[in-house]
Amino acid sequence: MSVEKLRVAGESIAEGQEQARSVDAAVLPERVQAAIREGRPLPSPCLSICRIDEDAGWCEGCARTLDELASWGSASTAQRLEIWRQVVQRQAGSQDTGTGSDTVMGRSAGRAAS
Repeated sequence: MSVEKLRVAGESIAEGQEQARSVDAAVLPERVQAAIREGRPLPSPCLSICRIDEDAGWCEGCARTLDELASWGSASTAQRLEIWRQVVQRQAGSQDTGTGSDTVMGRSAGRAAS
């Protein structure tokens, strides 16, 4: 996929969301891109592998920090996009160093987890 910009309008995705944001589509998993294109709420990164890696400081399954896990349910679309960006960066870093799970990036089906 080319590096395209997806325009995410907060109001068109979910009621009461923050202002529109441009997101680099190439860095987001396809299921997140599809939610943006279709105007659906962003899927959770949760993989139901809920263990915090004490060295890394984030979940071994979804690569979110405790603060990100706790805030997901009430997070705006813009905040969720930022969490997804952080998850993708952590995953890329753990793959570069040979640590952590690479399952978040490869996961194709979403679920309504927190």
